Amino acid sequence: MKKLVVVVPGIFAFIKHWLPLKQRLQKESELAGSTWLEWHHHAWRKRPGTYAIDLRAAIDNIWRTKGPFDEITLVGHSFGGVLVRQAYLLGSGIFEEYQHKDEWCCHVKRFVLFASINRGWNPENLHALRLLYVALRPFGPLIELHKQLEAGSDFIADLRIQWIKHFRKLDRDAPTVVQVLGTKDGIVSRADSIDVSQFPNAEEIEIPGANHANLHRFDRSADQESHYSLIRSAFLDAFSTRPGPAKKKVSHVVFLLHGIRANNSEWVEQARSHIEESHPNAEIVTASYGYLPALDFAIPVLRRRKINWFKDAYSYYFARYPDADFRFLGHSNGTYLLGRSLQRVSGMCFRRVILVGSVLPRTYDWQKVFARNQVEFLRNDRANRDFPVGILCSALRGLGMCDVGSAGFHGFDFKDERTLEVFYHDGGHSKALTETNIGPLIRSLMTDQIERSQNRELQKNKPNSQFAFLSRFAPHISFGTASSVAFLTVYGLYSHWESLSSASVSASPTALLFALGAFLIVGLIRAI
Repeated sequence: MKKLVVVVPGIFAFIKHWLPLKQRLQKESELAGSTWLEWHHHAWRKRPGTYAIDLRAAIDNIWRTKGPFDEITLVGHSFGGVLVRQAYLLGSGIFEEYQHKDEWCCHVKRFVLFASINRGWNPENLHALRLLYVALRPFGPLIELHKQLEAGSDFIADLRIQWIKHFRKLDRDAPTVVQVLGTKDGIVSRADSIDVSQFPNAEEIEIPGANHANLHRFDRSADQESHYSLIRSAFLDAFSTRPGPAKKKVSHVVFLLHGIRANNSEWVEQARSHIEESHPNAEIVTASYGYLPALDFAIPVLRRRKINWFKDAYSYYFARYPDADFRFLGHSNGTYLLGRSLQRVSGMCFRRVILVGSVLPRTYDWQKVFARNQVEFLRNDRANRDFPVGILCSALRGLGMCDVGSAGFHGFDFKDERTLEVFYHDGGHSKALTETNIGPLIRSLMTDQIERSQNRELQKNKPNSQFAFLSRFAPHISFGTASSVAFLTVYGLYSHWESLSSASVSASPTALLFALGAFLIVGLIRAI
């Protein structure tokens, strides 16, 4: 049989480090005469998705020039494990932008993943890598690559979701996937590989004493023969197809996501109780992303920090319950996390979505979301005195922040039979989540009924004219205020230039204040 082995190293590894393992494996009768493609990348130059496209092309090229092959084994270490998985999915034609199916994909029989960062890596848990971020800050592309490999990044989340969907279709015809881990690996753990280990053709092998970097370096091991024997097993053993891990029977996965303040989530527990009573087979996700100050929400770069948390949480539960339908009920900033995640990860899907006090813009592209079958039904509950949405988010629009808006007060521009605008609850930002309203919300979330009759009574609660006017005028107020501050700062700097340029800057406190104002404005512009 003609065999092809494709090897992709990690970010800081080199192909030459794989030479001892390659030479030893080539002596095995099963791999004698096999063709090897050792594909090296320069991890500081491109995005991970671009590397995967290049790898797919390289495999396709060797297939055409030296193939066809009867069996293909894809081998990746750390970042390389992510690349071989994505290249395989690209070659399988499952992505909208790459629908051509390569012939070689049907002949991939095995993945050997050496500490593949399947869930991405969490920089909060890796102090050494956080220091490395600071040291390598001048090398922008390398830092950008690491960010795209964080847990919950667009690339990682979409890869995990698409991988699970594809392997579900293949079922028992899917390739064997072997994840090799070291017992001293501080970056990757068993829990990080739930998306590759849950299928019948998956195996995990642990190598005692090995860490993330030397997992494949059996030649440097204290017990070389034992180390090599485990690696040989990953490449050559015929693992028996086993039943998947026993799972709790779950028909629905329900996300209940609070707003910016973690202590305002009393409604979450009330909603959980309602769902548990009526749907005992539902997995209810009430994990918190913690407290987010209102000032952090007003600064784009800070409010976006929690998006990866939500994408990682969705990927994790989708890996655990791929056959369940997903539903979402969110308030305030929770609606922002959902909206941004749907835009970034095309594989993220929800059966029903209910937004309360939504801070998304009115022009949010729901048409695209529905076209990609990411949401089947949308309900948007609005209140008539919602100050955070009607005034504050409207004011942020005046500062050029187009990712937030007043849809929780004015409604979305996109409307069809798959959407329902419920307005107006008589009260403030959380009025729709009072105890008397939780029951109807949960019925709408957990059943396929669309209760349009509730609107007839609520539409009597129109916002007063002063509040509505202030909401419409808020963007102009914020823009005018910011422009005035900017103008006065520039004028002040110009007027006190001599004080600023002299050695006695301390003699001009006014100039220092103007300089501080200029610094803050520049920082805000960069954040936007």
